Amino acid sequence: MSAVDFDLYAGKDLETEASIVKHPPHYTQYKIEPVTFIMTNRLSFEIGNMVKYACRAGSKLYPGQDETESRITDLRKVQRYAEMEINRLQGKDIL
Repeated sequence: MSAVDFDLYAGKDLETEASIVKHPPHYTQYKIEPVTFIMTNRLSFEIGNMVKYACRAGSKLYPGQDETESRITDLRKVQRYAEMEINRLQGKDIL
């Protein structure tokens, strides 16, 4: 680890950080983590993100939002990725 990396993680529990990155609690609530399902089934980026955000809706709190507001935010992300996929299929600008 470089000095920059050390400063970046100063005062943090690296094991906890790694656990949060590899197995975030808002995804491990299921028998199969969304990333495993997405990769095993080779889902596209847009479809994979729809699965990811739908699965975690309401389980990950966003700053300044309660559980309901956070759930709505994730469901809006599902809508956004659905719009992107529809645009792609219709030959329109994806974004």
